[in-house]
Amino acid sequence: MGDTDDLSEFIKSLPPETRERNADVLGLKLSQGCPLCATPRHFKGKGSAKYHNVPTIAHNLTFQSGKEAARYNVLMLRQKAGEIVCLCCQVTFDITPPGAIIREIKYIADFVYIELPLFVPVVEDVKVEPTKTRVYRLKKKLFKAKYGIDITEVM
Repeated sequence: MGDTDDLSEFIKSLPPETRERNADVLGLKLSQGCPLCATPRHFKGKGSAKYHNVPTIAHNLTFQSGKEAARYNVLMLRQKAGEIVCLCCQVTFDITPPGAIIREIKYIADFVYIELPLFVPVVEDVKVEPTKTRVYRLKKKLFKAKYGIDITEVM
C-alpha cells in the first residue's frame, strides 16, 4: 500500500468515528501547529498543557514554558556578551536514518547556537523529567548518530 491513492482509499473506507478519533494521525485535519492556520505549534487551545507548562512571551516571542523563556533570556545575554553567536530558536532537524523506508522523522531543538571561541555548535533542549519520554530519548540517539552532536539538556 505504498501508493498515495491506495492510502486515500483506505482512509475513506474507515468508519467515520474511527476517522474522527484518529484524524491527527491520519492527517485529515489541520493540526493546531499547522503554519497554514497561523497557530503556534505549542498551544493546545483551551485546557491545560500536557506537562502543565504555561506559554510565556519574552522578546516578542512565544515560548512553550517559562523555563524556556528564561533560558532564552540567558542565551541572549551570552550573545550580547560575545560568548555565543547565531542563536536560533525552534530549529527543525531531519533525523531519519539513511536508507530508511519510513516517513521522515523530525527533531525540533529549542535552541541552536555557536559557542565561542572554538566555534562549537550547540543544540539545546529545555527539559523537565516528565518530558524525557521514550520518543525523546530515541530521537536524541538518532540525532547523535546522524549529526555527531550531543543534545544539551537544560534542566
